[in-house]
Amino acid sequence: MPLNKIVLGVAAYGHSFRVSPSDAFVNGSKTELAAYPKFNASNRPLGDAWDDVAGLDVCGVYQGPGGNWNFWGLVGGGFLTSDGDPAPGIYYRYDSCSQTPYVYNKTSQVMVSFDNADSFAVKGSYIKETGLRGFAMWEAGSDYDDILLDSIRCTAGFD
Repeated sequence: MPLNKIVLGVAAYGHSFRVSPSDAFVNGSKTELAAYPKFNASNRPLGDAWDDVAGLDVCGVYQGPGGNWNFWGLVGGGFLTSDGDPAPGIYYRYDSCSQTPYVYNKTSQVMVSFDNADSFAVKGSYIKETGLRGFAMWEAGSDYDDILLDSIRCTAGFD
């Protein structure tokens, strides 16, 4: 398939995990988040207002909350400022391998892996460098003040 007929899928949301402070930070540090910390998969925290709450699915099987945070939800939930930067008291790490950030609230023990303007810029550069047709975002309503859209559009050359 020709590259100019392919679009890159990008997500404007993240997933949350319950991480104890002893696992969240690099051993001996009180500020540097660990790479790929252990988390409690059976105790997923509830995400933002658009997240699925715990309950029975259509087959009657119990499902925990989805743990999903839209980008606007990260702002409203106190993880990010209105500029998309980490809020005061929130710990931050950018993973250079996956080119994505994560934030951590030590009080609630909630860590969220998500995409921000920097990771969207990397994806926009990839689109431009490879000659892809463009991008498809799930979902544009998850953005906050077009921070993500502006980032990927500018770097991909769609202004």
